Amino acid sequence: MLRRRLAFLDAPSSFFYDADGRPVAAEQEDNPFRRGMLLVARASGAAERAWLAETITRLEGSGPAR
Repeated sequence: MLRRRLAFLDAPSSFFYDADGRPVAAEQEDNPFRRGMLLVARASGAAERAWLAETITRLEGSGPAR
């Protein structure tokens, strides 16, 4: 389950898309509220990815779950 979540977070996505259907990056967003949402999501995603990677490594090193 943790690996599936990590794969999901690694897939490109955005809350907002341009007219051609491409995800909008925070640096491209002029609206300060949308830019804030994108920056918070980026930080949250980075923290979750780090936790997932650390937890997967720890669990794989400890052997089977009890």
